[in-house]
Amino acid sequence: MRSHTPATARPGHRPACRHRAVLSPPTVPTATTRFSDDDLLLFLLTSTWQLYTGRPAPAVPPADMTEAELIEYWSEPAASKETSA
Repeated sequence: MRSHTPATARPGHRPACRHRAVLSPPTVPTATTRFSDDDLLLFLLTSTWQLYTGRPAPAVPPADMTEAELIEYWSEPAASKETSA
């Protein structure tokens, strides 16, 4: 096997063997997800609410929660403390 050692590069000069790879739009990798826009929005809102309130997200999907469970989870933390006192 023959190996090729490039000549020393001069400043501002690219060797002829080095080409820049230019990707055309169809070959640019894109992020694919299995979530719809609504699912992603729900994830972001729930994550933000967890950070804000310090309460963990419900263990069940929101579609399976009762109205009272949804109200209790999404209620303002200060409001729920006032009603319980």
